[in-house]
Amino acid sequence: ELSLTFNGMLDRLEQAFASQDRFISNASHQLKTPLTILKGELDLLRKRQADAPELALGLESASAEINRLITLVQDLLLLARLEAGRDHIPLRKVRLDEVLMQVVSRVQKLAIKKGVRITTQFLAEPKSSELDVEVRGDEELLDSMIENFLENAVKYAPENSLVELDLKAGASKIELRIRDQGPGVPEELRQKIFERFQRVRPSDNIPGSGLGLSIAAEIASLHKVKIDFASVVPRGAAVTLDFPRHSGA
Repeated sequence: ELSLTFNGMLDRLEQAFASQDRFISNASHQLKTPLTILKGELDLLRKRQADAPELALGLESASAEINRLITLVQDLLLLARLEAGRDHIPLRKVRLDEVLMQVVSRVQKLAIKKGVRITTQFLAEPKSSELDVEVRGDEELLDSMIENFLENAVKYAPENSLVELDLKAGASKIELRIRDQGPGVPEELRQKIFERFQRVRPSDNIPGSGLGLSIAAEIASLHKVKIDFASVVPRGAAVTLDFPRHSGA
């Protein structure tokens, strides 16, 4: 029995080391790509002594890659925080409606560029009851989780389409539903989108680090939030986040 336990422990350690190696390899690749592009753009401008229009284009490309690097580093730091402090993150009272409106305000800039309209609806069950959407959690992490899901919906929504957010307060749970009119994700690939650095069609055609949804899933797990991903007829996808009620929340 002892040898079986010991072998099982060694197998788990081997899997953990392999997973860490894959993560480091993927992270290095993700960091190397924008750095290579950035260096190439700057070297080209220096060698050619570009005129004003060419210079503007080169600087715009360089700036975009710097923003990509900043986002990637922030995501990596957030993952490190989640893994290192899973048992030490303080959970306090958080109003989901306030967090949601803060997120919508930020993502609105991306939506306007695409002509995507974001709508919000707050519901209480029963309808005559007061809207109670208070949970226990880390406000910064919940903000990041909701932003990842909403930004994802806007990114893959067609131009001049709609993204709908419904926040519903029930007796045993609070439900947030984010629905878009994009291409959706095939059922067999839905679990893969939550893996680190995994990018599946159509996501692989849109810029991103491949970390956003994996971070969102980590935060959801920490807060005991259930994620349900479904296709919408005739077109689109819907992500439902179920927040449990906590006594004294």
